[in-house]
Parts: sequence; structure tokens; C-alpha cells
Amino acid sequence: MNQPNNRFLSVGQSVTANAVLFQNDDIYVAFPLNYSVDGTIAERDLRSAAENEITVASFNVLQLQDESDFLDIQYPKLARYIVDRLGGPDIVALQEVGDIGNLNELNFRINQLDPDLRYNTYLIQGNNNTPINCAFLVHESINDVEVSQLASTESISLGGRLHDRPPLLLEANLPTNPPPPIQVLNLHLRSLGGIEGSNSFFVRTKRHEQAISVANLIQQRQGNNLIVVGDFNAFQFSDGYVDVLSQLEGSSSLGALFPVEPVVSPPLANVSTAGAADENYSFVFQGSAQVLDHCLSTNLDGMEITEFAYAR
Repeated sequence: MNQPNNRFLSVGQSVTANAVLFQNDDIYVAFPLNYSVDGTIAERDLRSAAENEITVASFNVLQLQDESDFLDIQYPKLARYIVDRLGGPDIVALQEVGDIGNLNELNFRINQLDPDLRYNTYLIQGNNNTPINCAFLVHESINDVEVSQLASTESISLGGRLHDRPPLLLEANLPTNPPPPIQVLNLHLRSLGGIEGSNSFFVRTKRHEQAISVANLIQQRQGNNLIVVGDFNAFQFSDGYVDVLSQLEGSSSLGALFPVEPVVSPPLANVSTAGAADENYSFVFQGSAQVLDHCLSTNLDGMEITEFAYAR
């Protein structure tokens, strides 16, 4: 094949090819003899925050740990994404960070790109020596910051810890006059891996009991200006086994093997699906655009959410 290896295809572009089609079970792979690409790469930075706005971001950094074979690529790319694409948010909730050393190194790379962007770093090691953890980067202008791990000692009914990556709660006061309090709950819930197969009962039970656990954490903080973000590992609809999002929102469900329990009331606002339908994806898996990462909000006092957006 004489065509270049185009690694930078983007949403909105179209590919025309003459190719050999290969089938492996239910996956089809096209090996092009020749191809052409039409359209432009849809890069998009987030707009700058207004003077009276505070920005909160969520970002799964995909196994940022010493065991990674790609650290030399990951650190500069992640730093550029946070500085250039996201515009240096005031609070960044991160998932899949190896340890505090990895987080501090990322913070160092960010500061190299923008010396005026100064973050404090927060990470608490999860259970079972998990190699990926929830963490926060918090701008030094945010006041009275406290970060704590919640539900870390809860157990699953089948035995063992319920949360490998316990929810991480940020409590702070915003640098405004008057300074309203804010809480950000950072989640990385049990993945969908194994939800069918020999281990499916354990996986489904764990996802269900985690959702109930987090729903109770949310309900306890109604009225506390709570924003819930992170990698929920859940679609915006029921997967048929556990309707994680409806359980956390306090909304009605289309049905699941484990029914949604009435815990969260009043229901939370789902900020991440409020925009245009063709923008409602946070992750592309094997060509399928999906929403696995969400942003929920309780009723807010002294502030309002003005916009939600994805950087591309």
C-alpha cells in the first residue's frame, strides 16, 4: 500500500476507499488498497471563562502510571490538552492516575507550558492497591480545599471491598464575593467488562451496589452545591442489567435486571446530555461514539451552570 498512514481522522470527515474486507467474528476490518479523506479535522477548544465563571472539568487520562509504555507521549499530550484545549480549568477531576508522583509530574508539565497556571494536587490511593486512582488538580485560587475518600470501607454483599476506586470528594469555597461553597464528587465506577459471561453475576451485583452506595452519598449532600463528574462506565440509558445513571440521577428507568431504588430526591440535573444530540459523546470505542462520562448537578445556591461543552 502506497497511501500514507493517516492517524488523524476526525469526526465529520469521510473516507472513500477500495479495500479488502476482513471479518473476525462480529468485527469487520477494511484493509484499503487506496483511500481518500474529505473534510477537515474538527479540533475545538473550550471558550475562555468569563470573569464571574468558575470552570470544572473531568478527564480520564487512561492509565497514567509508571507501568505505561507511553509516558513520554502521555505527559506532554495531557498537559497540552488541559492547557490548550480545556483552557486551564479551575478544578480538574481526573480518573486513572497511577499515584501522586504521576499527578505531580503532570502538574509540572502543565506549569512548563503555562507558568501562570498553578495547581495543587490531590490523590488518595484506592483499595486493593489499585494501579489507577481518582485525583484532582485544583487551581491555587480556590479556597479552603478539603479532599476526602468516601465509602472506602464499604463491602459488597458477595464479599470484599465494594469500591476499588472509592469516590473522591472535593469541598471548597469559590473565590468570589460572597464565596459560595462547592462540592465535586469524582467517580470511576466498575467497568462493563465481564457483564456477560462466567463472572457476570459478580460484575452486575457490584455495579448495582456501587450505584446504590453513590446514590446515598449524593442524597446526603443535597443542598451542598454538589457536582458529580467522572467515568461512570455507564450509558445514558439502561444497559439492561443495571441502570447506573438513573440510579444516581434519581430518575425513572426504562428497566433493568436490578431495579432502580428510590434514593435520590429531588432528582439531579444531567448536564452532560443537555446539548445537541450529535455532541452527546465522551468516548469513541471501536468506532462507536458513546457517553460513559457524565456530569450531574444538585440544585445550586448562589451559582448556576452556564454551559457544558466537550473539547475535541
